[in-house]
Amino acid sequence: MEALNYLCLPYIGSNTVVEHQMAYTGKRLFDLMASGLGLLLLSPLLLLIAVWIKLDSPGTVFFVQKRVGCKGRDFRLYKFRSMIRQEWEPGLLITIGERDKRITTAGYFLRKYKLDELPQLFNVFVGDMSIVGPRPLVRQQTEIYPDAYREVLEVKPGITCRASILFSNEDELLGMANHPEEFFSEVLMPAKIRINVEDAKDQSFSADLRMICSTITKRNRQRLSQVLTAEEIALCHKYLDRFPENF
Repeated sequence: MEALNYLCLPYIGSNTVVEHQMAYTGKRLFDLMASGLGLLLLSPLLLLIAVWIKLDSPGTVFFVQKRVGCKGRDFRLYKFRSMIRQEWEPGLLITIGERDKRITTAGYFLRKYKLDELPQLFNVFVGDMSIVGPRPLVRQQTEIYPDAYREVLEVKPGITCRASILFSNEDELLGMANHPEEFFSEVLMPAKIRINVEDAKDQSFSADLRMICSTITKRNRQRLSQVLTAEEIALCHKYLDRFPENF
């Protein structure tokens, strides 16, 4: 079982060496083909976005940040730059509201349609990430929840997952909160981790395909209010005057 100690688990349920190696190879092969094809087909769009970012505001095209990957290893995550500053200010690990003052004009559009995440296809291609998997956090965030997040770090992080879809309007939700940073750390982040742990235990290739289809088509999506626990919803009411009906 030593093979399980250094390879990221593609699916936690694959608990024998043979099952694990087959699942790992299959998932990696799919990621390699999907990301390679995506980079090739989307290259004209990627170039147009890069030009727009350069014309829109001074700074680099890409936002590069260290994130924590499988087994707690750091890697460099790539995004299209959507903010005035390339680096986060101390203590500001979240964006609040749809019109955070740090977000550029181009960045607002890119973030709205999640186009700023497209460079992560390169992260998938080189093996840092998978197409489907829990979103990677910065180390400062993982250290706040070391025990809860330990199981999430057993699988490779991804571009899309159930938590990222459920919390796709997170900026808007934070903009409605009376204490956004406390709301994020006490409610949203623990809920995301809980959902990621649940999904890490129940992954499969067919589940990955359903997640990709749901991400692209926006069909068969659950509402946030359907998956939050009663305790989490009660905490939401502590920070929100009302829980939005469309969430």
